[in-house]
Amino acid sequence: MHAQLTNLPLHNPTANYLSVVWGGMQIGYTSVSERRDCTPLYADLPGGVCICRHWGYVFEGAITARYPNGEYEDETARAGEVYYFPAGHVLIYEEPTKALEFNTPEELEELMTAIYKKMRELGRAYNG
Repeated sequence: MHAQLTNLPLHNPTANYLSVVWGGMQIGYTSVSERRDCTPLYADLPGGVCICRHWGYVFEGAITARYPNGEYEDETARAGEVYYFPAGHVLIYEEPTKALEFNTPEELEELMTAIYKKMRELGRAYNG
């Protein structure tokens, strides 16, 4: 299987997040237009952190994974770098960012369900 990023199906009609399941992994392309701290979106998840592991590559910008429980050191993946962020983080997009990410479908589905619910509660549309 192969595809161009522009041909991946839309994960959510109001999102700048595209994804498809291939080979047992959820493959997603994220485009964030400005600095974004996702901390409030994890508020209803256990420990207030992301429950999903992420493997990815940053095309443009930078993504910081902050680990509030101190199990890992905070880290930032920048343009041209690959990354692995274990569960237990909060993500902060430091600037406009484009990244390709690989996740387990089950973890990502649980995460995105909680995030979209929280966004509705906060009255914000997810627009990446």
